[in-house]
Amino acid sequence: MLLCPAKIKPSDDVLKYLIAFVTGISLLGSALLAPAQNIRREYWLNIPGNSVSALTSSPDYPNNPSGVDFPTLFEGPISWNENYGSRLRGYVHPPVTGDYIFYISSDDNGALYLSSDEYPATRQLIATEPSWNGSRNWFGTDRRPNGENISAPIRLEAGRRYYIEALQKEGGGGDNVAVAWRLPDGTLEGPIPASRISPFLISTNPPNIVEQPASLSVSEGTRAEFRVVATGAEPLNFQWQVGGLDLPGQSFPNLIIDPASLAEDGNQYRCLVTNPLGSVTSVVVSLTVTPEVVPPAILTLAPAAGSTVRQLSQIEVFFTEAVAGVDAADLLVNGTPATGVVGSGGGPYVFSFPAATPGTISLSWAAGHGITDLSLAVNPFAGSPWQLTVNPAASFPDVVINEILASNLSGLADEDGEIGDWVELHNRGAAPASLAGWSLSDDASLPGLWVFPSVSIPANGYLVVFVSGKDRRVAGANLHASFKLSRVGEFVGLYNGEYPRAQIDALAPAFPEQRGDHSYGRDSAGVWKYYATPTPGVVNGDSAITGLSDPPHFSARRGFYDQPFNLHLSAVPGAQIRFTTDGSEPTAATGTVYSGPIPISTTTTLRAAAFVANQVPSVTVTHTYLMGLPPNLQSLPVMSLVTRNGNLWGPTGIMEINPRNTVNRGIAWERPVSAELIRPADNGGFALDAGLRVQGGGYVRQRYDPNAGLPFSKYSFRLYFRGDYGATRL
Repeated sequence: MLLCPAKIKPSDDVLKYLIAFVTGISLLGSALLAPAQNIRREYWLNIPGNSVSALTSSPDYPNNPSGVDFPTLFEGPISWNENYGSRLRGYVHPPVTGDYIFYISSDDNGALYLSSDEYPATRQLIATEPSWNGSRNWFGTDRRPNGENISAPIRLEAGRRYYIEALQKEGGGGDNVAVAWRLPDGTLEGPIPASRISPFLISTNPPNIVEQPASLSVSEGTRAEFRVVATGAEPLNFQWQVGGLDLPGQSFPNLIIDPASLAEDGNQYRCLVTNPLGSVTSVVVSLTVTPEVVPPAILTLAPAAGSTVRQLSQIEVFFTEAVAGVDAADLLVNGTPATGVVGSGGGPYVFSFPAATPGTISLSWAAGHGITDLSLAVNPFAGSPWQLTVNPAASFPDVVINEILASNLSGLADEDGEIGDWVELHNRGAAPASLAGWSLSDDASLPGLWVFPSVSIPANGYLVVFVSGKDRRVAGANLHASFKLSRVGEFVGLYNGEYPRAQIDALAPAFPEQRGDHSYGRDSAGVWKYYATPTPGVVNGDSAITGLSDPPHFSARRGFYDQPFNLHLSAVPGAQIRFTTDGSEPTAATGTVYSGPIPISTTTTLRAAAFVANQVPSVTVTHTYLMGLPPNLQSLPVMSLVTRNGNLWGPTGIMEINPRNTVNRGIAWERPVSAELIRPADNGGFALDAGLRVQGGGYVRQRYDPNAGLPFSKYSFRLYFRGDYGATRL
């Protein structure tokens, strides 16, 4: 759940200069002496709140701790105090070279950082404790269902030391923090023992550069990264310059220019490093940017090369990049130039010519055509010839849309571990069916929206396509369409590979409303029905479902409340109501079964749905109750965005920074949310389902971090009100 005062933030300008920390698989580290057998623990008292950001935003952090001690294990005290934050930092000393896995356990929120060497400036977040857990609870999944407290394997070298830092923030109740690691041989050491650690050394020296940046030569459109490593008394401040002038905002050890353009060719950069005791400037390095030399190629053809069509008077071409110089005469049909062409950019380009006579048709590109990319290198297109067969009596495979799932909450997951929607196709014929050049679309006006690669369906077989927006079309791998399905119903069509494309099958004008974890498919008689148990890749069987359940009723409206109360839920007779308070949507197998009034005594987001035998579940209804907020927050309208934790954090979460998902864009990185605007005056506003994306330019997307100080701990978002979720506008 995300709660924030409802304030519109303007979009960030897209900046090309990005900062990133080193994320290499092999960490080089630095040579070291024997471990000193303790860790440095600093603590800050009288700081309210239970999130690490409350610590890092304190004016006393990081330079004025309330105290310092030196534990002999990588662990803080247990049940030690209230309203404080701590930082444990020092060096880990790997006993052997290999892959290490790190674990953090804390109460409350915690964060674990590791550097690629002995320098704090290169540290990177590798694991978090999202909320709280018991002491030394390395493997429990409560409040961290995606293993957020466990790092990915990280390769370390024996004989080196690596800077490590754990942050912990305690609000009230129990408190603890500890760090463990798993050695390459599988041995778990938790907490990390004294023999493997040494404390961070406080320097009293002016800055000293121990690793200078190096000049780079890259191709246009690729990434250039400069790096400087310095030591000295904290805080160390970095400022990159170009041509002797400061680059605004470039105040980290790494400078990334992404993508590098020819305008940056010849630029000279240096980094000024300062601390309270002095300053030092790096060597001047240069950036050489060479023109991109990859020529354009064919991305898709319609009809696909080698296919058989009933008629042929047009060819549709998509290139791999934007091109120029396309003329009708560039395409030869049996040696004769095409008579017309329309298109721009990378396509589509539609070439027209007189209808071809039946038989084998040879297509090629004219010698000396002027098709090139837009690079300064002017890379020419080098197309290859191909053939088609025109047979007016040709028939097409008997392939149909057999089943869809447009509201997948807990079912089939893709190769990324992400649960999403899908479409199943069935080849009803007695021979394999080639789908090369065929297409799927959720827009009848764009029949070629997503084109199949060279894949086939076995006789009487099935093919599942994830409708995820990820646009993956590699033969032999999971297929992902470039669009998503709407749970409120929309058109979806299957088209052959001719041009213009012919519709083979469709759910038109739209399939009906879909509900959580129930699919919609053909029964044994070919009649479309809802299914309580989706069956991707196999026969559907029959279904007794007859209709849709009505949603439950809440006795209290969403909004601001000063006093605790009991919430009553009700539904039609015979319905079972299930509810959740963790942001996820309840299903027939998840959530708490409602059996009586629900006490609401703290701020709560409650989601409920009704389940009736032989009916599709109701829509999920979400209510946010804001309990006992301080007067300054009660004076502002609140936007409550509610979704399951995995949509925000973890491998496919849009807010996750390990991996750095905040840089990803597009519909594949849009997640469903319930959006409620609540006004304090009357608890009025709106409540709608929508899509949520991280918002911001490249500069800030590289720096979003929930455990950092302002402004990077405050994410910006964009809401999409589209038919995929419900209402298309407020």
